[in-house]
Amino acid sequence: MTATFNDWPLHDGVVYDVTVDWKQRTCQIRAAAFVERNAAAVPCILAWTGVRSVRVSMEEPWGRSVCVNSQEQAGQVFRIEMQSGDDIVIEAEAATMTVSSSDQHPGTSQGAG
Repeated sequence: MTATFNDWPLHDGVVYDVTVDWKQRTCQIRAAAFVERNAAAVPCILAWTGVRSVRVSMEEPWGRSVCVNSQEQAGQVFRIEMQSGDDIVIEAEAATMTVSSSDQHPGTSQGAG
């Protein structure tokens, strides 16, 4: 996706997990985002390179939620505000958003339950 971080369609999207690769200095968030207007959310990968810091609060001051409220970038600081009132703050050189080729949403599994 070529839009800037501030323009990524993350509002009301779902965050499934946050992964940090210490050796490679990368961070990855598996999520679902509303890439097309009036369509269902689709799986996507948010990825950062040249990572210097990752801070994730999980205090839920506004109540439980896995959905994104807003996001903003100031220089090399990328902040995702969750609808729970928590923040994911990543200091990195660059960020990309890629729509996943999988039809299955991250965080879901196939098979008998």
